[in-house]
Amino acid sequence: MSLTKDSESTVTMADDETTPEAEDPQILAGRAEGFRASKRYGQAGAFSDPQALTGHGEGLRALKRYGQAIAAFSDSLSLRADDAPTLNARGVTLALVGRLDDALADFDRSLELTPEQPDALNDRGVALRQAGRPDEALADFDKALKLRPNDPRALHNKGTALHAQGRFQDALTVFTLSLELRPDHPRTLNARGATLLALDRIEEALADFDASLRGRLDGAHTLRNRAACLERLGRYEPALADLNRAVRMAAPDHTTFGSRGVVLARLGRYDQALADFDRALSLVEDDPATLNNRGVVRAKLDRHADAISDFDRSLALAADDPDVLVNRATSSEKSGGLEGALADVTRALDLRPDDAGALARRGIVLAKCDRLEDALLDFDKSLKLQPDQPDTLQDRGIIQGRLGRHEEALSDFERALELRPDVAGPMYNRACVLSLTGRIEEALEEIRRVVGMDRQYADMAAEDADFDNVRQDAELGPRFTEIVGR
Repeated sequence: MSLTKDSESTVTMADDETTPEAEDPQILAGRAEGFRASKRYGQAGAFSDPQALTGHGEGLRALKRYGQAIAAFSDSLSLRADDAPTLNARGVTLALVGRLDDALADFDRSLELTPEQPDALNDRGVALRQAGRPDEALADFDKALKLRPNDPRALHNKGTALHAQGRFQDALTVFTLSLELRPDHPRTLNARGATLLALDRIEEALADFDASLRGRLDGAHTLRNRAACLERLGRYEPALADLNRAVRMAAPDHTTFGSRGVVLARLGRYDQALADFDRALSLVEDDPATLNNRGVVRAKLDRHADAISDFDRSLALAADDPDVLVNRATSSEKSGGLEGALADVTRALDLRPDDAGALARRGIVLAKCDRLEDALLDFDKSLKLQPDQPDTLQDRGIIQGRLGRHEEALSDFERALELRPDVAGPMYNRACVLSLTGRIEEALEEIRRVVGMDRQYADMAAEDADFDNVRQDAELGPRFTEIVGR
């Protein structure tokens, strides 16, 4: 079953760059001494000085006191309504609290007053990108760069817009230009790393995330991104360590909990994974990726009814996701719902015809429906796409055996064992075919090896009619009984 991949769902750009503060935030916040939310501005005179109000708002914003900052900017604008810098400053702050429509209205007014302001164009572009309008954002960043060609912030933000459009190679070029101007900038290193990860250039992405983390103290996003790289490389314990740090470092975030759940599931720590998915869903209830991932873990724990419930909810939010359809088909098949399983996996293959895993899953469902020739066709197609899949080779071998094609079955089991020598399943099935074809001494030796690897196969062999040829042999029968214990 498929956990949702990290490249889209967990990699975080998140670090847009708006106009920087002109001075130290503590100085800005204290510029009008006596300024209070009650408007008792005291002898500072800030109530009648729009410039002081704007400066104070900038300081409050730098201290992340956004509501007070917006109030200060609004008071300033009540005294000087057409002040473009204050409109822009309030727009930046409104965007920080997610009020994107209000922010865009301020940026638009600011740019009406001073059309060729690269900072305002850059800031409006950030808000447009956050509002899901990357084409318009890109146009603003291009205008800003025409006015100020070597602005690393505008280059950074243009890169994020290109990334949002899926233009990863173009984004990489722009991020690299920005880093030529600011070589060690942690935000741009993180953003370039995210783009390299989207391009599957994982080792290079990892190097950028490492460099980004050396340059910042608040790197929860980058830790999560580096964990995505490490997970792709199969380095689950270091990935888990990064995600644990990210959880401790930042406020509760559904994406971090969801990412950690995926890594815990990879490590087989299913109960802990479930706890993280539950926590993620308590923060964002309707996240289709997390619902899918929780369903996968519930299925691993044989809780297929609960798993199907999660897959149903995921598909209600993101209809026709082929991975989730295949996952639901798997749980349906394991709980006896063959008709629904077949419908789901066939729909997945309509959406993604060359999905080797879905073809193999449909082969399993067809075999359970006793449609052996159809199952064999699907296994053939799957193995043509991915020839070295030991599970699919074993499944095809079983069908070949049921159809009486013993040599073909042996070939599939032997190839599966070449790929994964320490797995007992193909070895047991090979022993069955050897017995059926009269190669009983080889079959006996194979079953001895299988039982030595996994004792559960002793009980299976004791009841399996495929070993009647061995069991009924005068010389080998007693030895067989001794191996299987009865």
